[in-house]
Amino acid sequence: MDESVCTKCGTPVDASLVFCKKCGATLRPPVPLIASTEKSAHTYAPAYADAIGLGLIAVELTVLFWWLVPNDGTRFITGIIAYGVLAALALAIWHGKDAKRFSDAYDWAGVFAGSVLLGALSFGVDMFVGSLDHPGMSPFVAGTKAGSPLGFIFTIFVCPGITMVAVAGFVRSFLVRTTEDGV
Repeated sequence: MDESVCTKCGTPVDASLVFCKKCGATLRPPVPLIASTEKSAHTYAPAYADAIGLGLIAVELTVLFWWLVPNDGTRFITGIIAYGVLAALALAIWHGKDAKRFSDAYDWAGVFAGSVLLGALSFGVDMFVGSLDHPGMSPFVAGTKAGSPLGFIFTIFVCPGITMVAVAGFVRSFLVRTTEDGV
């Protein structure tokens, strides 16, 4: 047992102690029991930035469904399911382990462009394969009926699905950056 002397009262003390047993003086700085982890600025994105991003996805999806999906009684339920999938995807990207990868507007602009290009390519394959399966249909209708090996659902997920998440991420990146800069 290593012993030293309290600098305040002069009492011999055990060197492993943090405080003097007699006078309560601090003998050495306390050591945390749990090591602190480095926290990125992205961990502390304000809740309103997420709320605005998720709200924007809801607005985009509402406009898309109002414009494209027939009101046959399934529009609302399909919209809720689609919103749940897109909101979960957005939150996973915004707060997941790769959140730094998609942290600024340039990153989200790239995701936007990539999703539009991949969606167009996928729909082109859908139209080609659909036209082979249904030669009497227009290529556009045939693309929605048959589709590529990945299918029309994949095309819809990529664009406009990921495209909507990219737009929301783009807007959200400005809100998070403003908060990080202290503005």
